[in-house]
Amino acid sequence: MKCLNQFRCFKGLDLDGVLPPSLAKLPYIKNIDLNRNYLNGTIPREWASTKLEYLSLESNMFSGTVPAELGNLENLVNLRLSSNNFTGRIPSLERLKQLMILEIHGSGLEGPIPASISLLSNLNELRISDLRGGSSPFPNLSNMTNMKNLYVTANSLNGSVPRWLENEPGLLPTVKGNRFVDLSYNHFTEQTIPGCRESLNLFRSYTGRNDSDLDRANCLGPCSKDQNSIHINCGGVKANIGGNVYEADLDLAGPAKFSHSSEHWGFSSTGNVLNLRNYAYAVINVSRLTMKDSELYTVARLSPLSITYYGRCLANGRYKGEIQLKNFDIKNEARGVDKEVIKEIKHIHVTNKTLEIRFQYAGKGTTEVPREGVFGPLISAISMENGKLVV
Repeated sequence: MKCLNQFRCFKGLDLDGVLPPSLAKLPYIKNIDLNRNYLNGTIPREWASTKLEYLSLESNMFSGTVPAELGNLENLVNLRLSSNNFTGRIPSLERLKQLMILEIHGSGLEGPIPASISLLSNLNELRISDLRGGSSPFPNLSNMTNMKNLYVTANSLNGSVPRWLENEPGLLPTVKGNRFVDLSYNHFTEQTIPGCRESLNLFRSYTGRNDSDLDRANCLGPCSKDQNSIHINCGGVKANIGGNVYEADLDLAGPAKFSHSSEHWGFSSTGNVLNLRNYAYAVINVSRLTMKDSELYTVARLSPLSITYYGRCLANGRYKGEIQLKNFDIKNEARGVDKEVIKEIKHIHVTNKTLEIRFQYAGKGTTEVPREGVFGPLISAISMENGKLVV
């Protein structure tokens, strides 16, 4: 049976236990897909002697370091290690010359992104985010002429943004067709940030003289007046609720989008789902809603990795503190279907006319239950008022 021979029948079965080193004795095994289980322990270094072409261990409970021997899998085309509890650095990958897809989100691994990645000229999907550890320069990707999607958000990358990002209309050398680049939440040199454009997310991509400044790529115009309140119906139409106007948020968003059509608010959206072509960045509730202010819960903004809403042009004052809701699970909080969850955050003191609300997927939980792509942050509405912040 082909499925068994290739170890692709074992994903999403709630398996526990550890990976058997003896699997290396199977001379013809090429594909291992064990994602969405409860497997733990480490990756056996013995597997380095196999001829694996596909290895997916995402959404498990693996720990420890990724063995350096993994870099000897010369036939590997697809490697996914997201959503685990690894420690230590990403090993050298210079011998993986056939690698086309590398995905490491919420893995627990530390940076830097290894310099050896520059030798992998066949890469067309590079997705690495939220590496722990200190800063490091942007890896040299100039030889990756097949690159389509590049996500290196929140990796403490510093130094200069590569010159090939300045090319118009392409973002990578000789690349054709759709492509997305997300460099958000890094520490690049301010003077090297390219101009504002579609399919290139540079939100919070550098540390400038004034780190509170949101205009990371000359995308935002000047404020015409200060705002004492901002209300947003995330992903939905304009709504009048309790005497407040919740502004429409109808941008289609995308995998690397910095939306800034409004003078006083916008959002940054990061990520897509690798094998899901028609991922929707706004979800519609088709059931009959009976809770109060149901207009705010008919549509919600969704993203696989990160959504950041920002308010600007705000009058300085108290909008109630830092948002610290770690490992927040909306399913557990709601305790049932079609129930709203409202969080009021206190003691935020705005001194620079800006306020950010970031929702981030940190690798907890599955990425494919009840179906592929159902994970990541989801938000229905935001209210910023001088005195309180409600999400």
